[in-house]
Amino acid sequence: MLKAVSKHIYIPLREKLAGHSTIKRLTELEKTQWMSPEQLRELQAERLRALVEHAYHSVPYYHRAFEERGLEPEDIRTTEDLKKLPILTREDRRNNFSDLIARNYSPKQMRLTSTSGSTGEPLSSYHPRDIGWTWGALWRGMRWYGVDMGDKYASIFRAHPTATTMIARLRLRLGQMLIRQISHTAFEMTPEGIEHFVRWLRKFKPRYIAGLPSALYLLSGYIVKQGISDIKPKVVITTAEKLYDYQKEAIRQAFGCDVFEYYGGDEVGSIAYECPEHNGLHITAENVVIEIAKDGKNVPPGELGAVLATDLHNYAMPFIRYQNGDVGILSDKICPCGRGLPLMESVEGRIGDIIVTENGFLPPIMNDIFRDTHAKQFQVIQESKQLIRIKVIKGEGYSQKDTDYIVGILSRYLGERVKIELEFVDTIPLTPSGKYMIVISKVPVQF
Repeated sequence: MLKAVSKHIYIPLREKLAGHSTIKRLTELEKTQWMSPEQLRELQAERLRALVEHAYHSVPYYHRAFEERGLEPEDIRTTEDLKKLPILTREDRRNNFSDLIARNYSPKQMRLTSTSGSTGEPLSSYHPRDIGWTWGALWRGMRWYGVDMGDKYASIFRAHPTATTMIARLRLRLGQMLIRQISHTAFEMTPEGIEHFVRWLRKFKPRYIAGLPSALYLLSGYIVKQGISDIKPKVVITTAEKLYDYQKEAIRQAFGCDVFEYYGGDEVGSIAYECPEHNGLHITAENVVIEIAKDGKNVPPGELGAVLATDLHNYAMPFIRYQNGDVGILSDKICPCGRGLPLMESVEGRIGDIIVTENGFLPPIMNDIFRDTHAKQFQVIQESKQLIRIKVIKGEGYSQKDTDYIVGILSRYLGERVKIELEFVDTIPLTPSGKYMIVISKVPVQF
């Protein structure tokens, strides 16, 4: 009864009042996912041509970019032609903020968002007020996992939305009740906070749980250690951080269900979703074009590089070839699920997660190294090419053998000239957005 009220009354009413087209877009996206890869590429190209035409005529930054390269909108016909345009970096956004806003968009048509990113540095962007394409893609992915609008769910993400007044707090609480949600934050994953959240979960019995892999991993460890067996969601969904195999296995063990990941961002949302075949992440090709680049040039499927995202529906502040700070790998596989949506093999983390060496860089392998130790949690900080500091929270059974193993294997990868210092701590701080950073490299890496 409550699910029906939430799904068929409250959510559609909220959508209508907000001017969102989520349900309409969801219906469309559930059809287009079954198009052939060729049909989807043509759909992408059609939407790209429309976006480029708009950007050229209405966005000063892109008009200059075209003129500087002697290009016309007609020169960008397919996604392959995107490489003719410059990569948009965070610094470009900051330095050209006003010139990236479409001149033919009014404030009523836009919403301003702000993100701190992994570094805590604020950076704002404009998006269309209608978030239908983003949320439609989100719910399409959720339906792949057998969950839907109105299902009870629990989440562990970053800080709660700001609610400073009594009315604001009541409104927030009422909204969560109507969409049948309970939430926790990554900042509350202390032993006391986990115990409190577990009591909520046992009473609430969510159909699914979503959150940060690092937070869900801590939650899973507590559940297994306490022998708790009555929290049985249909599925657990992770996002915002890379999901490592050891985390996935721990979450499966704790909840007895399958685990999936999806990939999105603050600037370009709902990018890719893992389907039940576990064959990579399907790119939301109707909404976004994804390229992988190294040294400013696109690399083929199977190679690691910087993620470049083009949002096909943000006409308020177009993001074309936006380097969002993540690194990933494209796939040329055809998924047996039958969807024509292209695949990403994986998202390997952020550029800052990569250790820079004298001869290049070390891919994100730190979890593989520490998995074979008794470290409960760790953080690797690269101060320079010659100095690595590691914060370690000792787990049960940690000994000098673990320290020797960590130093030995890292020395083998990085070279004997690199100094490795271990510091044993009780806690490892989260970023301002509530994420747990496995690696912090202060040495620039160029992709």
